[in-house]
Amino acid sequence: MDNRYRNIFNNRDDVSKELEEIISSNNFSKDDTILIGISQGGTYIANILSKKLGFERDILLSEHIKAPNNDNVTIAIITESEDVVIHHELINSFEIEEDFIYTQARYKYDEAILNYKYKYRNGEKIIDITNKRVILIDESVESGFSMYASIKSMITLGAKNIYVASPIIDRVAYNNLLTICDGVYSNHKVLNYVSSQYYYKILEDVDVGKLL
Repeated sequence: MDNRYRNIFNNRDDVSKELEEIISSNNFSKDDTILIGISQGGTYIANILSKKLGFERDILLSEHIKAPNNDNVTIAIITESEDVVIHHELINSFEIEEDFIYTQARYKYDEAILNYKYKYRNGEKIIDITNKRVILIDESVESGFSMYASIKSMITLGAKNIYVASPIIDRVAYNNLLTICDGVYSNHKVLNYVSSQYYYKILEDVDVGKLL
């Protein structure tokens, strides 16, 4: 554990300024760039950046599928584009059948994701990203699993280019994500990632409904 990174950020507003500088320096056009938050915290940051940089923004809705006997372990993710990403090493180690994953994915989509769509967008689909440059945003990236699922969704939805932006990211995840998207923006790549709470002094709850 690298104690130099403990409480390195004050709050999400603090990191938004950092990401604003990074994104601005890469000359993205307002006409074809969309910011997509992949979590509540990521959507908060995307909302700030949208106001500062003039880009359109939205949230990608998703649900984690947990191991049957351990609610702390995510074994798969389903997104609103109905893409399912499975952590095969985990389901093999837990001897979980893929049928269980897809049954849970269907349930999560019908019971949670559709409800979120009505809550946040009055039932509308995610913003049209066809042939757009998309920047996926989160407040931190640990394993990259949620980002993998989000990148898969962006491909399904027709994005032209896909980038990742996060203030802090695990170094292994950073290297892996570079192989599957067009760019990864972060000033802090850390070994032995701890948790979002470790790197932020303040992480308040986010009401996404007030942002969209």
